[in-house]
Amino acid sequence: MNRKQFLQLNFAGVLGVISSCKHESTPKKEQIISSLKIIGLTPDIAEAGGFMQVSWESKNINTIAIFIRLNSNNWQLVSDSVKASDISFQLAMPAKFNLDDLLSIRLVGNGIESIKNNIPTKYIDVPKVLKIVSIEPAFAVAGGTMKLNFEAKNIQQLLFFFRSNMGEWVEFENPDTGANYLNIQLPAQFEPLEKLSFKIEGDGLEALIENLDTFNKVIIDENSHPDILQPETIFSVVLAADTLWLKRNSANQLLAMSGLCTHASCPISYQTQDKLFHCSCHGSRFDLEGNVLVGPASEPLRKFKTNYLGNNRFEILY
Repeated sequence: MNRKQFLQLNFAGVLGVISSCKHESTPKKEQIISSLKIIGLTPDIAEAGGFMQVSWESKNINTIAIFIRLNSNNWQLVSDSVKASDISFQLAMPAKFNLDDLLSIRLVGNGIESIKNNIPTKYIDVPKVLKIVSIEPAFAVAGGTMKLNFEAKNIQQLLFFFRSNMGEWVEFENPDTGANYLNIQLPAQFEPLEKLSFKIEGDGLEALIENLDTFNKVIIDENSHPDILQPETIFSVVLAADTLWLKRNSANQLLAMSGLCTHASCPISYQTQDKLFHCSCHGSRFDLEGNVLVGPASEPLRKFKTNYLGNNRFEILY
């Protein structure tokens, strides 16, 4: 074999090896492609206070974050943990749209986003409501509590106030309140004939309940006042601002009357001789039920609410 034949043979062998290597190379991996697209809105107009179902189709995405915005405002995150496999999500619409507002929805997953811009909105002027429904009980007892029930709709913030008689309104500090009620802790003592008022304010509206009666409380029993055991017996309880005259009419009924004459607020006393109440100043007379028998007084004695607590114990609200 001459030199030329040797070179030709080796060159052919090299070409064969190269050709073999080409056929045995490692195949390329298939590239994973993710996609995300909003495909539907139901309804296609956003209604204030309602809901909108947004639907999408996705590929190779696990979790989607959902954002909304009005007009050109900043995006507001609704949820960042929606499963892509759910294929839809129910969006709660704002309680109110302004005229010509436009809504946009944005989905983001795996760095891919899909946006639906300029969705029309349905303008609804939702009325604001603020009113006091009831108060329990209907009068204030010193040292007790009251519950103020109210109705508030589409109000952003509520403020609560109280006042005594016709004084200045005072705002509650750290009010004990829920969605539709206010719990009120009452003071340990009221002034005679004091009146309480309460007010709620919010978004330019206010609701009032005024001039509620107030009562102080005293409890009497057979230990503090043994006369309570004797029916029809007249006896008194001395308080700071008044003397109460009492008469037990039955087992569970106690009559409690003010010891001040209705003519000029002079003190009265019980006279056993004629079994009447006498005014010490101007001679008015009252019977055992507090009715006027002799003037100049023209109104009966003021009576107070009493509650039987059992075991010869009575609560007097005065």
